[in-house]
Amino acid sequence: MRKPGTCLGALLGVLVAAGPAPAVGVDSVRVLLDLPTTTVRAHGILEVPVCIEDGAADVLSYALRLRYDRRVLKLREIRGGNFSGFDAPPVVGPGSDRPGQKNFTANNSLFLATPDSFNVATAVFEVVGEPGSRGSIRIGRTKWGDVTVRGTYRRARYVKFPRAVYVDVVQ
Repeated sequence: MRKPGTCLGALLGVLVAAGPAPAVGVDSVRVLLDLPTTTVRAHGILEVPVCIEDGAADVLSYALRLRYDRRVLKLREIRGGNFSGFDAPPVVGPGSDRPGQKNFTANNSLFLATPDSFNVATAVFEVVGEPGSRGSIRIGRTKWGDVTVRGTYRRARYVKFPRAVYVDVVQ
């Protein structure tokens, strides 16, 4: 497992991912939620960086779905990442959203080579749950989307997503 908070200047904290990291090849990509903490204050703000590990694949675009527990978290915005190819705010799809879910997509605007691990977006939540409640956040692909890489200009063959990450609300 990599050092927490090393997703190109992402918030310091604990990386919560599903098990040990598989080898990332040319056509293999991991999408991660770089959760800064697992406890959040009631009525506070939680920023969750969305990161991609692509090895030598060079990501050109992504289309992802964020799911969250709306009893505990309220999505305020999804900001662009801190890697210059994905620094503009992603396009957020209003038509396919349901309560507790948001689709978003972006292109590597400058077709830059991507580092092995980088931040593509940051989800900003308001904590609406009461102390003692627990909420989950998940990231996955949209129905028609995925992660596209440079080598083939097709979606990556193997995209690994983490299990849900959880936050506990405290006073």
